[in-house]
Amino acid sequence: MKASRAAALFVLLVMGGWLSWWFTHRPSYLLFKAHQLQEAQDYTKAIAHYETLLSARDIKPDEEVRLRMEIAHIYLELAYNRGTVIRQTAADEDSYRPSNNFHGLALEELQKVLRLDPQNAQAHYLMGVVHWAEKLEAFAVEELKEASRLDPNDARPLSFLGKIRLEENRYDEAEGYFRAALRLEPDQSDLRLDIINLQIDKGLYTEALRGVQELSRKDPGNPEVAVAYAKIHASYNQYDQALARIQEATAQSPNDPSIRLAHAEILLTRNFFDEALSEINRASELAPANASVFFDFVSLFSLRGSCDQANERAQFLVNAAAKMPQAHFGMAEAELCNGQDAQAMSELDQALELSPEFQDASLKKAEILIAKGFLEEAEKSLRSSLDYHASEAKVYPLLSDCLFRMGHVSQALDAAEAALESNPYSVEANLSKAAALNAQKHPELAEISLRKALELNPRHPLAHAAYAQFLTSRGFLERAAQQSEEALKINPHLMEPWAAAARLSLAQKNLPAAQQRMQTALQIRPYDIEMQLALAELEIEQGHSDQAKIYFQHANQINPRYPGLQRLRKLL
Repeated sequence: MKASRAAALFVLLVMGGWLSWWFTHRPSYLLFKAHQLQEAQDYTKAIAHYETLLSARDIKPDEEVRLRMEIAHIYLELAYNRGTVIRQTAADEDSYRPSNNFHGLALEELQKVLRLDPQNAQAHYLMGVVHWAEKLEAFAVEELKEASRLDPNDARPLSFLGKIRLEENRYDEAEGYFRAALRLEPDQSDLRLDIINLQIDKGLYTEALRGVQELSRKDPGNPEVAVAYAKIHASYNQYDQALARIQEATAQSPNDPSIRLAHAEILLTRNFFDEALSEINRASELAPANASVFFDFVSLFSLRGSCDQANERAQFLVNAAAKMPQAHFGMAEAELCNGQDAQAMSELDQALELSPEFQDASLKKAEILIAKGFLEEAEKSLRSSLDYHASEAKVYPLLSDCLFRMGHVSQALDAAEAALESNPYSVEANLSKAAALNAQKHPELAEISLRKALELNPRHPLAHAAYAQFLTSRGFLERAAQQSEEALKINPHLMEPWAAAARLSLAQKNLPAAQQRMQTALQIRPYDIEMQLALAELEIEQGHSDQAKIYFQHANQINPRYPGLQRLRKLL
């Protein structure tokens, strides 16, 4: 009797074990477990479960498609978490090797899906995502357009196409895609944020503010809404409000590297270099090889005169992402930090070749042309930027400076007024307006604009330098000295504060100090033709004709057609 019960128990145990094994190996259970593991981010085990299901002999094509799409999603999630800077290795789809291994694995799964189902819109969409991540924009656009054609009711391909065009600074196309996607998904906050960020880039701050106010009522807890607010406040030089909004966003999402970078950029508007560096370092910890982190490193190091560090980061970017226009722009910034204008112009030309509507690159090129005295060429470039719908608030102050140097004072004032119409809170526009008003013999009005600029941003070194120069011209040398010292205290790595300090020394009849300060200014910007000529004239005044000829030759090499050379040639 006992033996029969033991045998029965043994049979039950075996049957129970077999039933347990059968239950846990059923396709429905494996699929359920795979989804559980995927949600728990245990990706290795989730993929193993999906692979087990794929190994079934009787698997149907539609089931295989579904499983491989799940695996592709996992690989893309892993690639996103890894956050790599992309290396461009080839010009065509068949011969390139993905720089991110997870991208390559996702690509393999998606290619298998498309062999089974060439009309799978979701697979084409994800192929576009992979190609975009690998900086193969042409292939990305092709796949995303195909995905949209196959499923015209899916907003995601249109949204992604908008992001690509925005990255290329093709604002009209980007906005068209975003608005088409928004018609399909009118309640999608991300799409509204895309349009708002586009408007901020274009300097359409009133429209952007209206959009973000509306969105904040619908989605009040979204940290990206707070970031958009912060960017608008920063553009309006409303530093305290910008800081409050970015701190709100950080509290909502403390581990988002893009928020840390936005915080750093706001801090840089006030030249708080150490605090900004701390935020960029935090972003780097969160996304160690994110390209945007490197861009901000380059900008910070260039601004504070840490040229070797700027060059190191910029060189890495160019090597890692040669097809990215922003990488060449970063390299140009690093070259300018070292006073290498020719190399910087070459990098900017490459950036503009990759993205002809890249407004930061075209404006930086115009700045170099103005410094070298190629004023007609700079004017043409700036007016062309306006045709590309670049930010009027950014273009017009530079155009005003260009026209002022050409002697077109009334036109310079008009350009400054146009900039203020676009952004009434622009420091640069107020400085341009002050220069034109002072030249028109309206010093009281000029001083109002200078004070306004400093009220908007008390830590703007160029505003302090401009005010110092104005006070020097009016004979208020003690007040000019205070402004000059403040400009140099905030950032001694810019040319303009040293140039203003040199003019003050000249007014004080301290020629050795003026010479030393001019030479420091030229070390920062050796391609500035006016500073070369000013030093040559100072050498002549001191009776050093041989040294004056050296500066004259430097100026002649910079721009042999510059009108000021004729005046100096007569003195020599």
